[in-house]
Amino acid sequence: MNNLRSNNLKAKLRTNWRLLLLALAVVATLNPATMLITALLSSIALGFAICRLLNLEAALPKTALPAAWIAGGAVVFTQAVYAAATVAGYSRLLCITAVVASLLFALAAIKIRPFTRSELNDWRKELHEHAKGIAFAALAALLVAGTLYASTLTPSNGGLNAGGWNWSDYLVHYSIITTVNNGNFPPQTPFFAGQPLAYDWLADFHAAIIANAAGGMEKHATFLQSALFTLALALATYHAALALARNKRAALFAVTLLLLGGGLGWLRLAEKTMAGANAAQLITSESFDNSWAADAGYYRIPSVMGTGLLAHRSTTAGLAIFAVAAMLLILAFKDRKLMLAVGVLTALATPFRYFAFAATLAFAAAFALDETRREGIRTAASRAAWFFLPALAGFAFLPAGSGIANFSFNWGWEAPKDPLHFALFYAANFGVPLLLALAGILTAKVERKTALLLAAAMLFAVPNIVSFTHIAWDMNKFFQFMTLPLCVLAGGALAKAPKTIAAVLLAAAIASPVLVMAWFATSELQALNPLQLQAAEWIAANTPRDAVFATPNFINQPTDYAGRLRLTTFPPYAENYGFNPAERERDLNTAYCGTPQQAAQALAKHGAQYIIDDPGRECSKPYRESPLFEKVFDNGLAIYRVRN
Repeated sequence: MNNLRSNNLKAKLRTNWRLLLLALAVVATLNPATMLITALLSSIALGFAICRLLNLEAALPKTALPAAWIAGGAVVFTQAVYAAATVAGYSRLLCITAVVASLLFALAAIKIRPFTRSELNDWRKELHEHAKGIAFAALAALLVAGTLYASTLTPSNGGLNAGGWNWSDYLVHYSIITTVNNGNFPPQTPFFAGQPLAYDWLADFHAAIIANAAGGMEKHATFLQSALFTLALALATYHAALALARNKRAALFAVTLLLLGGGLGWLRLAEKTMAGANAAQLITSESFDNSWAADAGYYRIPSVMGTGLLAHRSTTAGLAIFAVAAMLLILAFKDRKLMLAVGVLTALATPFRYFAFAATLAFAAAFALDETRREGIRTAASRAAWFFLPALAGFAFLPAGSGIANFSFNWGWEAPKDPLHFALFYAANFGVPLLLALAGILTAKVERKTALLLAAAMLFAVPNIVSFTHIAWDMNKFFQFMTLPLCVLAGGALAKAPKTIAAVLLAAAIASPVLVMAWFATSELQALNPLQLQAAEWIAANTPRDAVFATPNFINQPTDYAGRLRLTTFPPYAENYGFNPAERERDLNTAYCGTPQQAAQALAKHGAQYIIDDPGRECSKPYRESPLFEKVFDNGLAIYRVRN
């Protein structure tokens, strides 16, 4: 009887998979559906196959597995395509081949290790048991994707808006994706042409592969990818908190605080509104999360939602990978095979987000030190070695000299240096979640408090001691990774509070990030004005894909949207990528303000064939009348080509 049931189950699975393949073939004829299928196959399907074939699932809850599939699959897939592209060249055919291989790999995993009835029953049981956590993770993914869709490169008054901080960030990433898909591989820096891209750019490469395989729509590929990483982040945090708090309510609070928790910046809105300002206008025009405004006061640290999920694309990937690694360290620190796998994942994920690599090492070190206290140094060292030996290979993925050129001691980060205002600065920026975490240390029933506290302290200390970025503010990413251990403690504390008090505290904790989401979705910051957008569309249609342009030295130029290279960008941005822009600044000034011969020589020096006029620069503009240059486009913003 059991054999008969087993054979019937296998027959049903075979039939269902055939129907699924047929459905995929039909749906794949639609470009948006193709993109969705490609995204899922390049992450979940491959991650599932790896976990299934290596039997890495036994120590993990079933509903924690999709988080590991997304993070592990995306990392391995992207690294594999990168390795293949360095040998065979990057092309759409390669991208499609890799996606199909992922599907075949997943089907092979099911064939080799088919699901048993017991496994399927476990899945049904856990899906029901953790329905709220799964639903919240899915809702968070949709919320991030929806906010990005509503706010990023949306048509407005003839130009393109980029809401919130994406005004200054998104086209940087978009230019990487579009130039790679235009043949810029191995990639030069799109906004510093001729120099290798020394940046943790593989999250953008993963999005480029998705778009390339699907036949375009790079913008939508980034939204979909961010949703997947947010889903992984939420599921991993939920299961990490659940394992330590043994309380589903505490786990849900931990996820909520991680994704939506922030500082007390909302008090600025209340203050300005009480002074007579229009609240609706303020929300659409100003950030009440972190801010660069002159009257921002203490509020300088962005929340996870405010930049980690909505603006800093590599940090979105990094947070998800870090959370998955943290979850696995918590759930399976004694499992050698899993620790080896987490170490490999940590190393391979280094080019997705360098900060995540360092944060994962710190988190693992905290748990290893706590294990020393609990189990003794020999046992702890033996268990930790299975993680650290492969993980430390991640240093090989760092660019030569990465962080060294910009290394400096930076005591106290950007906080006031006197102890009282230092404490007030961080209390204001970390807000209610920090207070709840401190309460959790004293009152919450959470295991491994010492490890969580040590991990948070280590991640807090890094930006308050050193900096490896030209713009020291960018070290704030460590605070975002610190949020995970803090929110596990805070979730435990909030779960013990009466419902009314918990609701009030939660509202105060999430107000600032909710306001910043509204700012993203409703602000009308133009990334490209109508003239720039028209120029970008002309460039994309009428210039060689490998063309190099001289442009004004600022962010958001037509070339970024068109997928072409340019000589330089806003100087602090160039320095943050490890470049010294001084020489290019001089040559750019010569191109705009020298003689025609000098201008042509300056462009030729860097391989530039085109120059976009700079209306804001008042000088000779030698290309306008010289026979050495030809005007090829003019809608009020002129583009000139250097004659051969």
